[in-house]
Amino acid sequence: MRDVLRPSGLALLAAVLGITSFVAFADAHGVVGQRFFPATLTIDDPFVADELSLPTVQVVRRKKGADSPPTWDTEIDAELSKRLSRRFGISLAGSLAIEDPKGGPTIAGFDNMHVAAKYVFIQDAARELLVSGGLEADVGGTGQARVEAESFSTLVPQIFFGKGLGDVPASMRFLKPLAVTGAIGIAIPTKEHTVTRTVADDAVDVERELNPRVLEWGFSLQYNLQYLQSFVEDIGLEAPLNRMIPVVRVVASVQASYGSDGTSS
Repeated sequence: MRDVLRPSGLALLAAVLGITSFVAFADAHGVVGQRFFPATLTIDDPFVADELSLPTVQVVRRKKGADSPPTWDTEIDAELSKRLSRRFGISLAGSLAIEDPKGGPTIAGFDNMHVAAKYVFIQDAARELLVSGGLEADVGGTGQARVEAESFSTLVPQIFFGKGLGDVPASMRFLKPLAVTGAIGIAIPTKEHTVTRTVADDAVDVERELNPRVLEWGFSLQYNLQYLQSFVEDIGLEAPLNRMIPVVRVVASVQASYGSDGTSS
């Protein structure tokens, strides 16, 4: 599951370079031709599969703000994916949010549910190529307001891809185990502004907050050591190294819409 970020201005809000990680072969749902594309934590997969993602936990410490104390934010996520055909699948995800501010009460509640559908429309074994399209929805009103779950929905049309370099010339054989996967999408809120009305001293103060469209993208670079050993050249790697796939991931997002005055509020 991926939460829509709330960026401000044109600046890139989040660019996370994943620490090189290692994963082993699990099953065949990410295979095209001789290429296996492993699932990654931060970038959705270009394939459809039957999967149950056991709860993943993310803990972030927010610094003290002008009107808020330092806070520990914990998010516990789970997702169920079901393949309805070889090329089409759906998924359902949920998240429990826990906010623990210093000197204040702990707040816990469920965020909005996420539902998604994906269709693989290119699956080329010879080129080790996968391309799919999908639609994800953050369903407004299904979460709890105390953890700032939105009352409106957000739709995210996306394109996913995976490409192995197994078709490069033999003179570049050590590039053959390399692969890239990625995703790009735009988060579109169904409500352009959130309006808050506050009554003070017999006057009504109306605040309009823009719910921006957000362009989200990410990619991963993978070097498959089992592919190297099996299909390129046996360089003598022993278990478990001969079944590992070093992965580097990059994800980012940027605001794609603004208010009429060029600001986000």
